[in-house]
Amino acid sequence: MTKLKEEKEKLRIQLDKLLRQVEAYHLLEDLYAHELSEKDGKKAVKTIKTEYRNKIVEVHQCVRPKMTANEAKKYLQDLTH
Repeated sequence: MTKLKEEKEKLRIQLDKLLRQVEAYHLLEDLYAHELSEKDGKKAVKTIKTEYRNKIVEVHQCVRPKMTANEAKKYLQDLTH
């Protein structure tokens, strides 16, 4: 039973770290998209994000990011309560 509790705690800590990384990457993406939008002046922030998300899937053959920063925050709150 003790081993199961320890494993559960390790998984909870790992999930916490991953959710914080998702949140941080969204904040980073938002910062870059705003800067690109200001420099370009022609594209909206949302358009830039969509284009780059599509590009990353095409170039790297990976899963398109779907979880939002707000969803990550909600999961983090649920995890701590």
